[in-house]
Amino acid sequence: MNKKTLLIIFGIFLILKGIISLTGAGSLISQSTANGFALLLLGGTGIYISQRRENVLGRSLVIYGAFLIWSGISALIPTLAFGYEPVWLAAVEIVLGIAGIIFGVKPQPAA
Repeated sequence: MNKKTLLIIFGIFLILKGIISLTGAGSLISQSTANGFALLLLGGTGIYISQRRENVLGRSLVIYGAFLIWSGISALIPTLAFGYEPVWLAAVEIVLGIAGIIFGVKPQPAA
């Protein structure tokens, strides 16, 4: 998997999470409307950045990875949570965040 693909996956994940948050589909995620729109914006920005030059992808993955780790950890700590999110989804966010940081700092192999 390359950096571009992983950043697209992050974008799609955040867009889906934002849509579920805004629509309240199945009561999976319960967050504020502002947080739902922020997730949509972050996801769209991630997909947009993935189409840019190779030198910004690593930094972007580290930033998105750190955001996902923070989001997952804050969902597990009730005093930091912005709403409701299941524990398994928070764990997925933390794992994706760790993968993003690892891929972000790893040099891209020459084609």
